[in-house]
Amino acid sequence: MRYVQEIGVRDDNPLLEMMITSPTSREEVWTEKELEKVVKLLISGSTATSGNKIPPRPSIALAALIAYDTSLPQQDILALR
Repeated sequence: MRYVQEIGVRDDNPLLEMMITSPTSREEVWTEKELEKVVKLLISGSTATSGNKIPPRPSIALAALIAYDTSLPQQDILALR
């Protein structure tokens, strides 16, 4: 658009007003109490408000503990063997 201004086709540059906004952060930090509650529910299983049974998920509980203790990003935790 600067070239268009230089050669006289347009007097203004509308692209100068265009801004790219950053999305809000999706990071959420859990407290130790929240983590303990989630891990307890994941290990024992539970029942949803709809009445559906949620089976125990010990592997997800372990992943949550590893994430909390190491601060590794999700893709690194999923790559662990």
